[in-house]
Amino acid sequence: MQNTELQGKKIGLVVANGFDEAQFADIQRTVLTHSGHIDIVSCDSGLVAGVNNGVWGLNFPVNISLGDALSSDFDMIVVIGGPAAVLKLSKSAHTTRILNSAIENSIPTIVLGDAVSLLKGVTAAEGMTVSVNETTAPMVEGSTLKTSEASMVVNGSFVTGQLTEENTDILTHMVEMVAPADMKAAA
Repeated sequence: MQNTELQGKKIGLVVANGFDEAQFADIQRTVLTHSGHIDIVSCDSGLVAGVNNGVWGLNFPVNISLGDALSSDFDMIVVIGGPAAVLKLSKSAHTTRILNSAIENSIPTIVLGDAVSLLKGVTAAEGMTVSVNETTAPMVEGSTLKTSEASMVVNGSFVTGQLTEENTDILTHMVEMVAPADMKAAA
């Protein structure tokens, strides 16, 4: 029997060239397993390439330009990390616009790994606690963000976390955040 918790739900995956392909694959697999729909949102056009273990990986078609996307277009937004992708996304004012709007309007939003550094300019995230590790903690120094070494930090509908092979709690939480109330009650 197929899981349908996310049926009819539109998930926007915000990426740029050099995104973490393992994070992307885990999110994609979870959304598709639960019958959700994915739109790839990027500041890049055409195809966007992932990085897997430090090597360029697979290419995926961009569905929506970051400049054309609105947070209200989605039932959930997930920002995928990766050093090259985060650097590119940090140079787009649209990244900040989307994140501000999503947080202000309580649209479920997940920011993974080093993408947490994108929150430094997001006024709606000021004072929030975010998940960091030894690599990502220096990325938010000098901001108003508070840090926690917990693998996942939940601030209402806004979640930051570290998605690893050993820690997939964020995937379960992602489904719970957007599943219809009747699906949650049945679980």
